[in-house]
Amino acid sequence: MSFISQTKIHVVRRDTGRVTTTQYVTETFFFLHTINAYEDRGHIVLDIAAYKDAEMLHCMFVEALKASLGNAAYDPTYAQMFRGRPKRWVLPLQPDRDANQHTNLVTLPDSRCRGRWVKKGVVYVTPELLADIGCEWRSLGAKRAVRPGWHFLAAALWSIV
Repeated sequence: MSFISQTKIHVVRRDTGRVTTTQYVTETFFFLHTINAYEDRGHIVLDIAAYKDAEMLHCMFVEALKASLGNAAYDPTYAQMFRGRPKRWVLPLQPDRDANQHTNLVTLPDSRCRGRWVKKGVVYVTPELLADIGCEWRSLGAKRAVRPGWHFLAAALWSIV
């Protein structure tokens, strides 16, 4: 099995359908659902219920579901796997090409995300943890999607160990 050391995020322009020349990379993660995504002052803000890896997919196999006999919520290992964390990535759309590798390219006020050049044309983006809770199945509602917001609704699964 090979392991991927970084996740690539591709940004496609809506007006041309072309991928931007700036490439974005970040820590390795797996996700099933996005929470929200929108543009704000020259940045794309991307909120995702992110997992460290895809291990949780194993408990979705029919054999695993049969073994749980409908009591998956009481199995601590099952609950541990379904703990995606809501994280935010902020991608600078026009990063300063003259900035050095130590300069934060994310200039969005109040953002704790960081972006830095790792090589020519490639920005490494460090996400912000929005909440240290396990969650999945986000919901913003059609009127709030792709707009800035301060909340989202999600299902949380936990177990007292």
